[in-house]
Amino acid sequence: MHLRGWLNILISIAVIVAVVTVGYRLIYASNPLKQAGALFSSLFDRSSMLHSSLRREAVPAPELAGIQQWFNTAGNTPLRISDLRGKVVIVDFWTYSCINCIRTMPYITAWDKKYRDRGLVIIGVHTPEFEFEKVPANVAGKIKEYGIEYPVALDSRYDTWNAYGNQFWPAKYFIDHEGNIVWRHFGEGAYEESEAKIQELLRNAGLLDDVPPTAAVSPNVDFSLIKTPELYFGYRRLLSPSQRRHFAPDQLRPGEVNRYAAPPTLQENEFTLVGDWLMEDEYAELRSAQGAILIRYFATKANLVLEATPAARASVLVDGEPLRGAGRGSDVRTDGTVAIGEPRLYNLTVAGDDLGWHTLEVRFDRPGIRAFSFTFG
Repeated sequence: MHLRGWLNILISIAVIVAVVTVGYRLIYASNPLKQAGALFSSLFDRSSMLHSSLRREAVPAPELAGIQQWFNTAGNTPLRISDLRGKVVIVDFWTYSCINCIRTMPYITAWDKKYRDRGLVIIGVHTPEFEFEKVPANVAGKIKEYGIEYPVALDSRYDTWNAYGNQFWPAKYFIDHEGNIVWRHFGEGAYEESEAKIQELLRNAGLLDDVPPTAAVSPNVDFSLIKTPELYFGYRRLLSPSQRRHFAPDQLRPGEVNRYAAPPTLQENEFTLVGDWLMEDEYAELRSAQGAILIRYFATKANLVLEATPAARASVLVDGEPLRGAGRGSDVRTDGTVAIGEPRLYNLTVAGDDLGWHTLEVRFDRPGIRAFSFTFG
């Protein structure tokens, strides 16, 4: 082939490569989904790096801001992080109707008893999830019920929550003797790892010579036996896609009374209401003379956060039968009823050997009942 022929071929190849390259770039630039995917991947990588670095690097602990009231301090006087230099501090964000917080309490109270005299200070920051958890008398009652002897601060306006940039219940921030946050843990679990961190920080502060064994507490919950998520009745959360898909009725008018009837069947992890219910941002309130709540669930325990003023009694049924024998939760009486009064978590069922998918029904015979959330354990 002549030189001119080879030159023509090479030029053609170069043109094709250029066209393909430009075309690809134009297509890529005009494809928002692909761009969003690349951006998300970049952000995800950066987010992971940031989260990892925050867990490794010490940052100064913020002060406890905007606290409305203190419990379990001398004269209920405020504490300051800066006044606790030389000690090891755990700031524990919790709220009293949160089942995840309740399950961590035996571990935290055990650490307090075991290490308080060795230089550990635990501060429970009670940041409420619901309005009724802002009432100091309600919190005081739960402090006593849970056996909490360490200081508790009421953070009802979320000032300290925001100062720490917190997003979870429960959440623990470990502060060393120099006043720096050096470790965090969100949610349940990692109890041995957390206690090892307590011992490490106390040793670094020169407050602990020996290495005592891990505090003996009741076994942690087995999450593999819980297949139903925490569910809410207030429209503020119920309207989110992750929650809405579990609510059987098609109708949900926020701030209005909705009339509901039980569907022929409930799918797994579906729940419904029966009767006339006012759908408020935090709760659903029964407005008809009678009503009910039903759910198809799988868990070792089923709990409802409820309130009734004045006090009321409800009937509890499982798979259509009154719950009078095995499987009764700690708040259900032998006649299959539960007395509802103060706003709190009521334990309705305990699976025992009968673990599987069941339909729980709670029937009410008067208006005024408020339902906040389902939790499972």
